[in-house]
Amino acid sequence: WFDEFVDVDKVLARPLVFNSFSAAAAADASERPYFSVYDFGKLSRQIEDKVTEYNETHAPLNLVMFDQAVMHVCRITRILGQPAGHALLVGIGGSGKQSLARLSAYICDFEAPQLVTDASFEMSDFMAGLKRLHWTAGVAGEGVVLLLTDIIKEQREFL
Repeated sequence: WFDEFVDVDKVLARPLVFNSFSAAAAADASERPYFSVYDFGKLSRQIEDKVTEYNETHAPLNLVMFDQAVMHVCRITRILGQPAGHALLVGIGGSGKQSLARLSAYICDFEAPQLVTDASFEMSDFMAGLKRLHWTAGVAGEGVVLLLTDIIKEQREFL
């Protein structure tokens, strides 16, 4: 019955993507308008510019911004922009989850420090890292993204 009222092909021709980072920069990220994206090519170029900007000040992200990656960045930035926003990114290792999360954190002006996990990583190191992140988020009032990698799940006591 839906086909009688709406041209489905026309509706599905353009991906339904929203974001707030394409808008003119506001002093406060919470004041940026959230709107639909009509020019997907322009959005892709803006995100590629953000990748270039990120690479100038951080360890380089070697990302290819194909359509799905662009949409994932929009989704992650939307989640991070919400009060107490959090997400669990699940997928095959090496698919870009961590890189897209770092890029999204950068776009939202959040820090995304990496807990250095190696063979000598212990519970005390984990707790010290969490303490620093909590201080940054709670006392300093800065946005923080906590990235937990696969090595954390290998040791049950961290979970």
